[in-house]
Amino acid sequence: MSASGPSIQPSELAGTATPELKQTVINTLWYWGEGGPRYYSSQIGARIKPIRYDVALGSEDKKKVDAELECEIEVGDGMVNGFNTLHGACSAFLVDVCPSCCLIPIVRDHVTLTLDIVCHAAASYGTLLKVVAKTTSVGSRVLALRCEIRDQKTDKLYVSGTHIKVASNVKMPRHSRESDSARL
Repeated sequence: MSASGPSIQPSELAGTATPELKQTVINTLWYWGEGGPRYYSSQIGARIKPIRYDVALGSEDKKKVDAELECEIEVGDGMVNGFNTLHGACSAFLVDVCPSCCLIPIVRDHVTLTLDIVCHAAASYGTLLKVVAKTTSVGSRVLALRCEIRDQKTDKLYVSGTHIKVASNVKMPRHSRESDSARL
């Protein structure tokens, strides 16, 4: 990637998504990666490479949305813990960013409601990872995705996760003033 724009073109990205949807994924990853030190983990985001993007929209109503995004990233500097393996926080970052990128071209204006990860094994420094994010349910208010992080060569599962998002225009319940003051 460069400061002038993404280095990958939609035609280089495999999958059934339209070139416009692929370009949105590419631009989103580039934007998050090139944001510089102001953006959380931009040095890691800059190394996420989209490989494949599949999208199947329902018929006229377009209520049914199936999308899957596959990315690659090599475990490297800034991604490991004291044991030289993929840090849990970095796993959570990937389970956040990749499903979000899978969804952004189709549904915008959503925020994370829950993010759950399970670490199954340790990925060592230098391991090439395959990160696959897939929609499981896309509603008007709540969107659910799952994500797996695997070894690109052996297919060994390192991390699995779910990412539940909610439309940002949905008003969340507020606590009453009494309960707010009671907590102080």
